[in-house]
Amino acid sequence: MKRGRILVIAAAVLLIGAGTWWGLAGPLADDESIKIPERVCGDRIPGESVVPLLPAKGKQLQEDTYELEVMRSYGVCSLEVGGEEVGFEFHYIPGATYSRDRVQREGTPVSLGAAYGYVVSSGDIRLYVPCRWRKETDRLIVTTGASVVEGKGAAVRKLDVSDKEVRAFAEFAADVTRSLARGGKNWHTCPGADRLPDGPVTLDRRSRKK
Repeated sequence: MKRGRILVIAAAVLLIGAGTWWGLAGPLADDESIKIPERVCGDRIPGESVVPLLPAKGKQLQEDTYELEVMRSYGVCSLEVGGEEVGFEFHYIPGATYSRDRVQREGTPVSLGAAYGYVVSSGDIRLYVPCRWRKETDRLIVTTGASVVEGKGAAVRKLDVSDKEVRAFAEFAADVTRSLARGGKNWHTCPGADRLPDGPVTLDRRSRKK
């Protein structure tokens, strides 16, 4: 994720009055400890999953969201502390077809149970989650990014979990995907989402053997 990309998208949509902004009350000193809420991104995502990807100290946490109150075709969340950013965006447009083979030719193949995708050249992780609405080929597309793994191209593309930041990012991508797929208030639940495994996104060994 190019630093500021998700934040810029969110800021742009805020101009049309459809987004929300949240921050800790009052300005914090640069060296004051940051407390991450139990739930972030409009209460959709567990806060603990972003802790390893953001500074422990700095100015107030900023959260920008768009279209997370009710599930629509597109939504964004960006969290920023001290110049570091982590976030996601999703797309859900039932009726399209996303061939696993075609999708995974776009980058390093990865998976999370039945969800499949790839590591984007920028270092983002993009997953296609089976999410029937109109037909079996419907997919919820979730893209996650974190500025702390920028510059770690090879480690991210290989999902080298010996790198603690890459592992934290792979776990964050999995947490976001599970949370969005399993739904909640005013949200579509993807059939079979409860079977998405615990743990981080991993390299798709099955695809790599083809």
